[in-house]
Amino acid sequence: MASELYESRPEGRMANSLNGLGPAFDVVRRGVADGVLPTSVLAIASQRGLIAIEAYGATSIGARYLIASITKPIFVASLLKLVERGLVLINDPVARFIPSFGEGGRARVTLWHLLTHTSGLDDGPTMARLFATPADPDALRATALNSPLLFAPGTQYAYCNASYIVMAEIIRAATGIDHDAHLEGTILRPLSMVDTTYVPPEDGRTQPVHRPDGTSDAGGSTLHGLKFPAGGLWSTAADLICFGQMLLGGGEREGVRILSRAAHRVMTQLHTEGIPTNNADGTFASGYGLGLAKAVAHRWQAPSAELTSADGYGHGGATGTLLWVEPEADLVFVFLTNRLGLDSPQARLALNAAIAAMTA
Repeated sequence: MASELYESRPEGRMANSLNGLGPAFDVVRRGVADGVLPTSVLAIASQRGLIAIEAYGATSIGARYLIASITKPIFVASLLKLVERGLVLINDPVARFIPSFGEGGRARVTLWHLLTHTSGLDDGPTMARLFATPADPDALRATALNSPLLFAPGTQYAYCNASYIVMAEIIRAATGIDHDAHLEGTILRPLSMVDTTYVPPEDGRTQPVHRPDGTSDAGGSTLHGLKFPAGGLWSTAADLICFGQMLLGGGEREGVRILSRAAHRVMTQLHTEGIPTNNADGTFASGYGLGLAKAVAHRWQAPSAELTSADGYGHGGATGTLLWVEPEADLVFVFLTNRLGLDSPQARLALNAAIAAMTA
């Protein structure tokens, strides 16, 4: 186990919270010791700085993990820079930027629908293409842009990765540059997220992705050539703490403003209230901002009915990862692990323990 511990400010509440964080780290330690998690890094911070970070298993606190869908809020933050510059409206029809997208009944799909998973686009063909070999970014793009509609836009919430490929094309149409270069210039470089990338270097710090069948991909190479905007970023706990602190700070970190207060507000507020999500288990409430999940009562597979608040927000990833920001607790929570399709409660258990400690 590797660890670093900081007391980021001297007042009593922080000292008490620091002492009380042991249960959160114990959850993760046991998860690795019991074989539920291959490896893990847990980092907890406040607005003022890192409080504690520990690594468990054959990893290190500086290890780079495939963060999967935590990519989404980072990508959306870069997209909102276009809104701030007056290049894009959140309620613009997608066909304004990609005229051919308006065919096939998609003319009413807006950027807001893409951002909130309410577009109605069928994600199945895109996900099948994503894992096809050899990787073919042009075919993946064409598949996403021609996704059929499953329901009328705005009438249901259905999680959709294809939307992010479409939004990447909007960025290219509006700026003339690819989404990864735009992300680097607007978010990653200003926040000094130096270890966050779609193509990790071969420097010995990249954790393999373990598949459910027990095999592993030493470098996640399937995704490298795709620069998948819905889930292809690799990052470290330290970089994600930087991003989380920016969100916790209302769009600003250490005197550097990344998002305007207005853009931060619209990104982190609940957008899908009253829009249902339907699946084989029934009909549930949806809780989503712009690129961020929100905790709402009776939401399916979400940090709801736990210790999170209505003001909290974050995102999980298919590799078991979780980034959560809890403003009332002055908390940024980063949980990294590396098993694809992981369905275990360790992240949520540790998050509850961290919130309890920070609000004691």
